[in-house]
Amino acid sequence: MTITITSVDRVVDPDELSDILRDYLGPVVEAFRQEAGLDLEVAPVVRATMDNLGAYLPPDGRLFLARDAGDRLVGTIFLKRIRPDAAEIKRLFVRPEARGTGLGRRLSEAAIAEARAMGMRSVLIDTSLWQTAAQALYSSMGFRDVPRYPESENDISMDPWLVYMELMLGTGSQGTATES
Repeated sequence: MTITITSVDRVVDPDELSDILRDYLGPVVEAFRQEAGLDLEVAPVVRATMDNLGAYLPPDGRLFLARDAGDRLVGTIFLKRIRPDAAEIKRLFVRPEARGTGLGRRLSEAAIAEARAMGMRSVLIDTSLWQTAAQALYSSMGFRDVPRYPESENDISMDPWLVYMELMLGTGSQGTATES
């Protein structure tokens, strides 16, 4: 399967992005309802992401879209600056037909490389306890468990069911982060 990943500076088709977000968030929200008993709905979470897309677009964020040979959107990853020297990855999702191709890792690597290019020293993520494949992927890439970070947008009531992780990027040749 040929899949192309691109970083976009604007969303050309908001409906297409909303559709893939619903595909991703539907099972996540349902799991929180079933496992945690939390009263969540998909539509407000999708709407909040769409309403805040600017945070995931340059200069302080990046949005990567993965498309198959037929130009179908099959994966996403969002990156946003949350501190002068730290970024957060959100909404890593690969549609079922593209799973097993390494796309999740490729999307993650693209976001991490971009965080380095932005001068970040660390990348933070959160995932739910039952998203074990995501946890395994992040662990294999060097992410380590950390306590909840202050910039997390998650409601505190969700914390018992969340795992927070961080990847230290080091300073190397990246230099230091700059304020925008």
